[in-house]
Amino acid sequence: MESNFKTKSKTDASEQLREMAENGAAQSKEVFEKMSAASGQAADVMQHCYSAAVKGMQDYNKKLLEFAHANTTATFDFAQRFAVGVRPTFD
Repeated sequence: MESNFKTKSKTDASEQLREMAENGAAQSKEVFEKMSAASGQAADVMQHCYSAAVKGMQDYNKKLLEFAHANTTATFDFAQRFAVGVRPTFD
């Protein structure tokens, strides 16, 4: 009867170990899936932020070029009028 107890005890221990391994694997899979979903959402947020930043920079550069063009045109107009001797008028 004592040998039967030892055999049963070994079987229970290996069964418990197997159950613990299965539970650990299931929990690991669940955590991995949650982390994967969270990583995907974070990537989407970062992509949206970068897209907004790029759009803002493009708008800023466009406006900067408009100002530069207006200033350059005004400078050449002034220089041309000065060269011909026309007195400039400031609007």
